[in-house]
Formats: sequence, structure tokens, C-alpha cells
Amino acid sequence: MKKDYTAFPFWDSDLDIEKRLDDLIERLTLEEKFGLLSSSIKGIERLGIPACHMGGEAAHGIQARRDQAFDYGTPVNTISFTQPIGMAATWDTHLIKKAGEITSCEGRAIFNTEGGGSLCAWAPTVDMGRSPLWGRNEECYGEDPYLTGMMAGAYIKGLKGDDPFFIRMGATLKHFYANNAEENRATASSDITEEEKNAYYFEPYRLCIEAGAEGVMAAYNKVNGIPCAANPELNEVLKGRFGFKGHVVTDGGGLFIMTKLCFDGDSAAAFAAALKAGCDAMSDDPAAVEAAAKESYARGLVAEADLDRAIRNTFRTRLRLGFCDGKNKNPYAGIGKESIDTYEGRQLARQMAAEACVLLQNKDELLPLKGVKTIALIGNHAGRFYPDWYGGVSSERITVRQGLSEWAAEAGVKILFDEADDTVRIKTPDGYLAHEGEKVLFAGEPEEWQITYWSEGRFTLRTMDGLILQHDEEKGFGLKEGEAFAWFVREIFYLKEGMLLDWRGEDICPAKSELVSSGLKRAEELCGKADAVILAAGCHPLVDAKEERDRKDILVKERDVELVLSAEKANKNIVLLYMANYPFALDMVKDHVKSIITCATGNMEHGRGIADVLSGKVSPAGRLVQTWYSSKAELKDKNDYHVILSPQTYLYNDKDILYPFGFGLSYSKTECRIENVMPSPAGADIHVSLKNEGKYKTDHVIAVFAGKKEKGPYDPIRKLVAFERVKDIMPGEERRVCLSAAVCGEFYEYDLELV
Repeated sequence: MKKDYTAFPFWDSDLDIEKRLDDLIERLTLEEKFGLLSSSIKGIERLGIPACHMGGEAAHGIQARRDQAFDYGTPVNTISFTQPIGMAATWDTHLIKKAGEITSCEGRAIFNTEGGGSLCAWAPTVDMGRSPLWGRNEECYGEDPYLTGMMAGAYIKGLKGDDPFFIRMGATLKHFYANNAEENRATASSDITEEEKNAYYFEPYRLCIEAGAEGVMAAYNKVNGIPCAANPELNEVLKGRFGFKGHVVTDGGGLFIMTKLCFDGDSAAAFAAALKAGCDAMSDDPAAVEAAAKESYARGLVAEADLDRAIRNTFRTRLRLGFCDGKNKNPYAGIGKESIDTYEGRQLARQMAAEACVLLQNKDELLPLKGVKTIALIGNHAGRFYPDWYGGVSSERITVRQGLSEWAAEAGVKILFDEADDTVRIKTPDGYLAHEGEKVLFAGEPEEWQITYWSEGRFTLRTMDGLILQHDEEKGFGLKEGEAFAWFVREIFYLKEGMLLDWRGEDICPAKSELVSSGLKRAEELCGKADAVILAAGCHPLVDAKEERDRKDILVKERDVELVLSAEKANKNIVLLYMANYPFALDMVKDHVKSIITCATGNMEHGRGIADVLSGKVSPAGRLVQTWYSSKAELKDKNDYHVILSPQTYLYNDKDILYPFGFGLSYSKTECRIENVMPSPAGADIHVSLKNEGKYKTDHVIAVFAGKKEKGPYDPIRKLVAFERVKDIMPGEERRVCLSAAVCGEFYEYDLELV
């Protein structure tokens, strides 16, 4: 006869959660406990505990591609928002909270209807965007700890929902901590002072824990020589000082990476160190984790109480997610497929794409585009959508060309388009690079290829019917539809000293490029036929930098400079639309264009949102969340984490800045002033008046910075203490806004600056 396990107290969702956990721990056998210490558990049938995985990606929407070995299957079309660096550029906590709601509803719907997928996402990434060279810059919320904590915190609140107990979707903060360089990330040690930890690195975690994060992921790297997954600060800072009641997980494969690098291959010792430091779940192969746990216990390295503490922490999250809900009280259990790929979600994505745009320059008020009859749209970001590794698949991926064409059709504007890539032939000793169907030849008849240039000499090659060339070290050469996309980006090639190289930099064969048609010349001719030029350029989210690959510099890539200069020969009315997931030194091009808009990639409604801004339907009001340095800037080594001792970020370094943190223009001019400052529990209530003195309806981001009147050696030059995006201010309208400023100590110790 089947046992009614719902009679067990831990299944009683009316009971206090700690009493439920007490009951669960008491009922588990020691053998069962060994199987509950990884992020994926098999489940325990006799107690009704289901199999469960805590993980999955939701950086800017649910990633349900199902294209990797551990989750092959039919993909689900989900809403894809702007990458987090662009989410932060909106400075709009209300919008980001709503994005979190859309994301978690989709995640919950997939789980409810398919029984798969994770309800505790590995997002958001709250590593500080300290170095502009960081390869994963697109995943962070910028260089300021307060902005990061408030924006990521808003996303967390949207993910978790408003129920006082149950969670729609949990959030796991990545990656604790000081994790800002990809190369040698598993072996490197981030050396920092206690002052830097407390003033900079810990703060976003504290704020996001206050916002309701359920998990924290320990980083691969060491801090001051201590592996993050075995760092006592997991207990002392997160669970102690910050009162974190959730669970800590290792990064993917983190336990056995640490075992190899730091514990001479002794997995039991590594497991014990991680568990005692505060890691509750190991994101490694469950069977291997179980074996390490058993050996660790047998050797006396951990006690049963250590296992119990970790299981309590992970199951506290699982119970709040609705597992073992014997009373069927979980309000999110009924979310179904109607919550996936909704019209509301797509519209919110479009709004975010527009709000994330940052206007850096607008000479002669070229924007918005008014009175133009013909536009030349050029550049390889105009007609293509470049996916990123942590993004999902969407029902639509709207390019700039699509979005602008929809507006142009309504406005009676003609669009002239060219990607401005060169057409080439690749000559080899035995003939030409060519293809027959999907077969690639190196001794073929002359064939034309479209070549797209990226940074550091990288390029991709396409056949003239749109197939992209790739090289697999096992399968050899092949062609595929779509864009360069994989963990190992096998579509990258190089030409160096007369040799064609593959994505690894290994020799393929002697080769040279023969120019057939110059994209620069075609672009120049097209620009001469237009009233205005939209030049869409920028970075590729997988080719130029990514997880495991940092950038070498911040310079605009050579091809983009050449394209700007070619366009300028024929037309002075150039809008540079720069797709940037990290800061660039735009002083190389800014004097050759009239207007500059930057925006991050990844949004399914990318092209429509940008068209809304270019056309004037939306006035841009986004702001930079990182310092954009001049090409003259002497950047710190990306492995130097001393933000105070080696001054970095706007907080401590003001040298050779091109566009500062918080910079952003609008089509309208809004005057702001501080009317009154009053003490409050948080520090100060700052009353601000603002007036739209321009001719366009606009949003305006109020940002308040504070600097100590008498600075100590570790005090920042200034720091962000309050912000708010004020919406839809009509021409001539006046508003008054009260902001609560997060200054420490007495507010009169600070000089306040309004931006």
C-alpha cells in the first residue's frame, strides 16, 4: 500500500518552515543525506521528495534553448530582454522588476507544464564591472555597487513575486566575489584590502540579499589566496553579517576544479572545506559529489551536523518554491503556457530596448530624424541579430533594419541598405576556397565570400547565399545557417603572415585574400544618395569577448573607424549607432559623426526599440553605468583588483575620462535642482524639482552623488547615493520628486551633486 507521505509535518505548508525542516532532517537517513548535497538531486520516493535541479540561466530572460548535452530537447520561445549591462542603463527599477516578473512567469510555466527546468535561476550577475576589459561585462550591472544592488535587486523582486512565503522563481547571485577577469579565472587570486571589500565588493550582495535573493554562487577564483568556494566569508559575511537565509552553491564544476587546483586531487578534503565554509550545494556531477561526501564523512572531515546544516539551507529554498506543498497553497502552481511569449512581454522588451539607449552626442540636433526622405543604413549590425551565450530563443529577433523599415514605411521614408562588408576570394596554393552544397573545398574554382571583420584580426566568412563557414577540429570544415554561436566559436578565422588560421589560432593553409568588392566604397556611394546616415556597428557578443575571453583594449575596431571615415566623405549627417556591451574609446570617431547612440545587445525587440528612439517616438534618457575612458587612458591591469589603492572606476579614478559614469543626453533639456535636504533613517531625503524646458516629451534620470567634505584615504571622490527615472515629462511641465539617499552617517558631512 502506497504511503501517504503528505501526512509528514514537512509536507504541511501551514507549519513554520523551520519546524518543517526539523522534521525533514530527522526523517532522512545518513545515506539519503549524502545524495542531497549537489545542486541536482535524485529525489527520495519514500518521502515524496521529487528530483530537483537548482540552476539554469535567466540573465535577461529564460534561457530554454535546450541545445547543450545536459538539456537537449525542443527549445521554448521565451522573451529576451536587453543584456544586463543595458538593463542597468535604463536606471528604471520599475521596468526591471516587471522584466523579472515576465521572466519568472515563463520559467514557472515551463516547469509547471513540462515538469522540467529550474525554479532557482543562476542570475543575476552582480560582479562589479570594475574593468572595461572584462569578457563577461555584458552580464553585469555596471561599476557602481549601489546602482548594481538596486537594479539587480529590482530584478530579484520581480523574479520572486509578492507572496509572503512562496517564491515564483528564486535568484542566485553570481559570482561571490572579486570575479572580473576570464583568463586564468580558476587559478587567479584577486588580492584586495578589507577596506575595498567593505566599500566596494560586498555591497551589491548585501543589497541583493535584502531584496530577497535565494542563492549565492561562489566564484572559481581565489581571494587573497583562499578559494571562493572554501572561503569562511560565505558564513561570516553572507550568512552572518548580512543575515542570508538562502543557500550557497559552487559555480559549475567548481568543487572538482578546486579539488584539482587547490587540494592535490583530494575531493573529500575539498568537499569538507567548501561545506564548512558555507557552501551548501556542489554544482558538479551528483554521483561524484555523493562519493566525495561519503569519503569526507568516513575520514571524519565533516560531521552529520555539517550535512544537516547544508540540507536545511537548500531545502528552505525548495519548500518556498512549492516543493512538498501538502496543502496545495502555492499561488504559482497554476501558471501555464499562456504566460510564455506574451504580447505584454514583447511590448516590455520593446520599451526596454528604447530605454536602454544612451545618447552620447547630438550635434545640430540631427536626432530625432525629422524631415528626412532618404536614409542610408549601413554596417554589419544593421541587418543581423547576434545572440549571446546566456540568451534564449525568441519568436522574433528584430534587427535595426526591420525596426527602422517598419517606421519608414509609415513615415514615407526610403531606406538604402548595405552591410558594408567586403566581398573577397580566398586564394590557396591548390585553388580557391569554395563550396559545393555543404562541402567545403580548398581547391575549387574562384568563389566570392562575404567577410565580416571583428576585433584583433578576427573575421567570419559567409557564402553569397548566406551560409557561415566554421571549422571543427574533429568534423573538419562545414557551413551552417545563422550566426557565430557556440561555447567554442568555431566560425572565427584569421589571416596572418600569409596563413589562414582557425578559431584556435592554428594554421590551416597558406592563403591570401583577393578583394572583389569594397564594402567601404559601396557605403560611401550609398551615403552620398541619402539625407542622413545610420551607421550600425559595434561588438559581437561571442566573437570579440565572452566568458573565458577578455578584451585586450577598449579601442573601436579598425573596420568601424574606416567605415565612419568612408561615410563622412559623402555625408556629414551621420548617426553612429554603436552596439556596445562594454565601454569603448569613441574619441577615435566622435568628431566624424554628428550623433552617437550606444545600446547593449540581446533584446528580441532590439530594432523596434531603437527605431522608436531614432524616429523621436521615444526621447532617449538612458545613462552610462560604466566609465567610458579616452583612448589615452592608461588602464589598470585587469588582474589588479585594488580599486582604491590602484584607483579604478569613477569612484576613485577621474583620469582621461571621455564619457563619465551616469552620462546621457536627451532630445529635451530638463533643468533639475535640489530644493531641500532632510535627515532620514537612510541618511537623507532629498527633494528635487525638475522642469522640461525642451520641446519633446521625455523621461529624466535624477542621479544624486555625494562626496565627503573631508575625505579620508579610502573615501571615494564621489558616489551614487540615490536615483530615479522620472517618466513622461511633457514640454513645460514641472515635477517635484523626493529621493531617499543612502548616505552613511550624517548627511551634512557630504557635498551633494545632482546630475
